[in-house]
Amino acid sequence: MTFEEWAVKHGISSAALQDLRTLYVPPPVDVQGSSEAATQARLRVEAPKIGGMLLRNNNGAYESTPDSWTRYGLGNDSKKLNTVWKSSDLIGPTPIVIKPCHLNMTLGIFTAVEVKHPGWTKPENDRDRAQEAFLVSVCQHGGLGMFVTHESQYNGYVTRIRN
Repeated sequence: MTFEEWAVKHGISSAALQDLRTLYVPPPVDVQGSSEAATQARLRVEAPKIGGMLLRNNNGAYESTPDSWTRYGLGNDSKKLNTVWKSSDLIGPTPIVIKPCHLNMTLGIFTAVEVKHPGWTKPENDRDRAQEAFLVSVCQHGGLGMFVTHESQYNGYVTRIRN
């Protein structure tokens, strides 16, 4: 039985479920300011308020033994791949209620959010273009992929696709 099925069984409203989700997601410490990190922190607080979940996706590599590198992060399989296809800062599901053929079952749509500093407008370098390639892949496979410079962009996009 899913969480949503349990709620239906016991007459719990979707608004109450939403409220419960926000209670169990601890807010990041620094949510003030206009930096990319502050925007990311605010996004992680805002996502649960609309039923989503965004998790930090750290990417990188370190030399684990001489001449041996350990790579980490979603899709970070090789240095060559990572230069042209770089996964997003935040990853998680966005729940969408499909009606009527799925009988009000809530489905999570894979979501990738690449956070940029305020004032950023478009990919300008190889890193940005590699991040854009990942977002395009997510969208081509039915997920949600987006660049954001403010948490309201994520909220607005999710609200639009639900209506």
